[in-house]
Amino acid sequence: MKKALALLLAMLLAFALTAYAESDAVTLTFAEGFELSLPADWMRYPVDAADEAEGILYCFGTADAACLMYVRLQPTAIEDTEALREAVAAVDGLVLSSDTTAAAGDTFIVYTDESNDLSGSVILLGEDLLTFIFTPLSDSDHMLTAATILQSYAQIEAAA
Repeated sequence: MKKALALLLAMLLAFALTAYAESDAVTLTFAEGFELSLPADWMRYPVDAADEAEGILYCFGTADAACLMYVRLQPTAIEDTEALREAVAAVDGLVLSSDTTAAAGDTFIVYTDESNDLSGSVILLGEDLLTFIFTPLSDSDHMLTAATILQSYAQIEAAA
């Protein structure tokens, strides 16, 4: 009985993610050289000067701003995924989760920061470090949405 219930739950989750990906999402193309599918009911929020100074380019989230995703782009000297994993692991307060691979085959290093109630996903984009920060970590539905967003990630040619 438990196996049947587990299988049913797995099938429902897969169906829900597929339905989200196919019908309730909008694909956005970013000049920095990537595209993502975000929930159609999300909106873009302004980024203040302090966040811009930290490399935050974009902020998207639910209409009530209860669930947010920040997009940060920073130059880096890191050249490969293993070195990136080691660099993230060395940051105090961050706990590495399992890596996530997008549908296009790109691998994200995923971490959590429970003290700040966030989850981050980092990937190399050319000579830059691209980070998606999802908050709140404590909202399990938002974390499912975050996983779906990461699955939609694809690198494209950056706009000139």
